[in-house]
Amino acid sequence: MFMKRLVIDTETGGLFPREHSLLTIGMVLADFKPRRIKFTHQKHILIKHPEYFVTRSALKINGIDLEQHHKAGVVPKLAHKQMTEFIDEHSLHDMTLLGHNVHFDINFLDAFCAEHALKFPLSREKEDTRYMWEIGRAHV
Repeated sequence: MFMKRLVIDTETGGLFPREHSLLTIGMVLADFKPRRIKFTHQKHILIKHPEYFVTRSALKINGIDLEQHHKAGVVPKLAHKQMTEFIDEHSLHDMTLLGHNVHFDINFLDAFCAEHALKFPLSREKEDTRYMWEIGRAHV
């Protein structure tokens, strides 16, 4: 028995999706089998903005040098296109999302898509590793 999950993570310029910039989107497709995880495909996207709304502390926590990030990043519409192409290529539209505090990532992706009038391309079904960890700790 195995299960596939799309592991997702974002890096942001702060804590508030309607105030701070979405800076990176990371996606990894993983096959979970007993005692083994196989990462089959991955995509990492850096997003370049004409103006950044970030906090110093967020950049420090995320280890992001904004100047280098801007040089390597792509504009929001291209970032969305790359994300959507990855999802289309691997048929991930209905794939359960897995992440640590995954609601945080989804909220930033929602705000990003809304701000740029783009369609949210991912499933809304999610599993949060933080919640799993807290449940596990409570039973130890």
